[in-house]
Amino acid sequence: AYSAIYCDAKAWIAGGYIDFISPQLYWSFDTEVAPYAELCDWWDKALEGSDIPLIVSHAAYRCEEWNNPDEITNQIEYARAKKSYLGSAFYGYSAIRTNTGGVADCLKEIY
Repeated sequence: AYSAIYCDAKAWIAGGYIDFISPQLYWSFDTEVAPYAELCDWWDKALEGSDIPLIVSHAAYRCEEWNNPDEITNQIEYARAKKSYLGSAFYGYSAIRTNTGGVADCLKEIY
């Protein structure tokens, strides 16, 4: 995002300019180019030493394409173990409303 739209989230964190950060971690654990765990770990480390909480944005709309029915549950559980974690946000609502890929069932179970 920095070189494309000139947003510098790390500077925002360092300067205390934001109340929270909610990165869109829309990849699965097994995505080769951007594995969920590495991204979640990176954001947690970026927030180290700040009082800015992490609200992970999850891709509810991608649950159907992931081959693991527990993917989103595993992501939430993984994020909950991070020091800076405050909560999760989910995109898009229509997948949750229609229970696409069983996402609503997963969310009911974990919450």
